[in-house]
Amino acid sequence: MSGPRPWKALAIAVAVLVTATLGYFMTRIPIQLTDGASNMISVADVSAWQVFVGKMTNEGFFRPLMWPPYRLVMDWSGGAYFVWFKAIHVAQLLGLLLLLARWVRVETGTDLAAFLFAVAVLVGGNTFPGAIREAFPINHFLAMAVCTLWVAVLAAGRPRLGKDVLAVLLFAYAVLTLESGLLVWVAAVTAWVLGWRGISRGAVITITAGVAAYLVVRFGWFHTGTPDLVERASGFGFAPMDAADIQRRFGGRPLVFYAYNVSGALLALLVGEPRGGVYRFVRGFEVGPHEPWMQLNVACATGVTLLVAISLWRRRRGWTHGLTHHDRVLLMLPVMAAANAAFCYAYLKDVVLSVAGVFVAAAAYVAMRDALAAPWLRRGRAASVVATAALTMLTAAWAIKFIGIHYSVRKESVSVRKEWAQVDQWLARQEIVLDTPAKRAVKNALETDALTRLPVPPWPRLPWSPGWFDETQ
Repeated sequence: MSGPRPWKALAIAVAVLVTATLGYFMTRIPIQLTDGASNMISVADVSAWQVFVGKMTNEGFFRPLMWPPYRLVMDWSGGAYFVWFKAIHVAQLLGLLLLLARWVRVETGTDLAAFLFAVAVLVGGNTFPGAIREAFPINHFLAMAVCTLWVAVLAAGRPRLGKDVLAVLLFAYAVLTLESGLLVWVAAVTAWVLGWRGISRGAVITITAGVAAYLVVRFGWFHTGTPDLVERASGFGFAPMDAADIQRRFGGRPLVFYAYNVSGALLALLVGEPRGGVYRFVRGFEVGPHEPWMQLNVACATGVTLLVAISLWRRRRGWTHGLTHHDRVLLMLPVMAAANAAFCYAYLKDVVLSVAGVFVAAAAYVAMRDALAAPWLRRGRAASVVATAALTMLTAAWAIKFIGIHYSVRKESVSVRKEWAQVDQWLARQEIVLDTPAKRAVKNALETDALTRLPVPPWPRLPWSPGWFDETQ
C-alpha cells in the first residue's frame, strides 16, 4: 500500500478490535462492591456540588473531582448504572489506544507490526490490568493515563489555541481527581523541553502555575496532608504486610519504606519485579520452582527494557543534529517512569504505575520499529539469526501475556459475582447502612445487574492456562 493513510487506518482498526475483544470481557464484570457500589451508595442522597465541596477536606487526599462524576452519571443514566459506567470504561480504553496510535505515528507496514507489539506490551503489562478490571465506578487510573497521553499528543502536533485550552482543562481535571494527575504537568513540561511546540509556552506556564495553586490550596488552605504509613497495605521483601505491620516496622523510619517503594516501582517497570512490593520471582528460588507466568513477567519486562536501551544507544549519535519525533517518544519514558514511581512512595501498587506503563509501550513501539528496520537483521549472519530468534521469542511471550489478560478479566467477573451473592453480609461488615430510599434503590439496581444481567463469558477448558496466565493481575 502506498502512503501512510492505509496503515493509519489499520492501526485504528487494531485499536477498535482490541477494545471490542477486551470490552466484551470488561462489560461482563459487575460493578464491584469495594470502591464501586460503596462509592455510589455514599453519594446517592447528595448533589454533585455537595460532593465536590465535601471531598476537599479529606485527610490525606485532595480529590474533589473524583466523586462528583459518579453523581452526574447516576443522574444522567436514569437508573441504567451498569450500562453507563461500563460504556465510559470501554470508551476510556478505546480513547487510550487511539491516542497511542496517533502519538507513535503508524505510517508503514513495519510501523504497524511495531504497533501490534506496543499494544501487547500496554495491555499485557503488569501495570495495566487494574485499569480494565476495576471500576470505582469510573476507573480513574485509566483516566489519568488518557489525560497524560492526550497532553503528549497535543504537544507533538501543530500549535493551536484550542490545544492550549484543552491541555489546561485536562490538567485541571486530572490533578483534582488523583494526585498522580500531576503527571500531566510532567508530560507537558518534558514535551516542551524536548522540543515539541504543539502546546504553547503560555499554556505550559499556566499549567505550572496551576501546580503551584494546587499546592497552596491543598497544603496551605485546606491543610490536606499526604497518605501515611497506615494508609494502605503493601509489601516488603518477600511477603505482604498489612498497615499495622508497616507501622510497627517502619514507624520510626518511614523514609526507608518510602525509598523501598519508589525504587521497587522503577524495578517493576524495568524487570517486572516486585509486584505489590513483594519479590515473588526472587522468592521462588528459595521456596520452589517458578510458575511459567512468573518467568514470563520477568522475561517480557526485561526484554522490552533491553530493546529500548539498545534503541536509545543506537540513536544517541544523531541527537547532536536534533531530535526526531521518535527520539522524543523514547526520551519521554525515563522522565515519566521516574515521576510516576515517585507517586508510589506510600504504597506500591501495580495500577498506580499505569501512566508509566503507557510510555513503556510507546518506547517499545519505537524500539521494535528500529529493530525491524535495522539492515543487519536481514544479512543472514549468525548474529542476525540470533537477533531474529530473540525478537520472535519476545513477541511470542508478550502474545501469551496479551491473551492472558482476557483470562484474568474473565476470572474477575466470576469473583465479583460471588461477592454480590453475599452483598447484605458485606454491607453489614462495612457498616454501610441503607437508611434512605435512594441508597436502597442504588443497591437493588446494582445487585440485579450483578446477578442476573449478563452471564459469565465462556472460556475454553485449557489445563495449562493457570500456569501460563497470571491470575494475580
